[in-house]
Amino acid sequence: MVKVVSISILRWNEDTEEPVTLSAQFELSSFGFFQRSGVQQMLTFFSRTFAKRTAAGQRQTIQHEDYNCHVYRRADGLAGVVAADMDYPQRVAFVFLS
Repeated sequence: MVKVVSISILRWNEDTEEPVTLSAQFELSSFGFFQRSGVQQMLTFFSRTFAKRTAAGQRQTIQHEDYNCHVYRRADGLAGVVAADMDYPQRVAFVFLS
């Protein structure tokens, strides 16, 4: 079954030190109760890091363990990150982020 773990919208320009999370949603029911907080912090960290390292106007997919993080950063500094399992289609993630 295809599964999305998190969706984050961030804003980052080179004027600020770190990307600012405007909105984020997590679906962590597949993780144990005591793991959820750590997983959520890890996903937030990855979202900020990947949004910062993606060039303006570019899309990229980064693989981490059993998950892919699909990142799209627009030229105006708005970035979206979808963390999903390996079976989630890359094309669908980028159409959603667009």
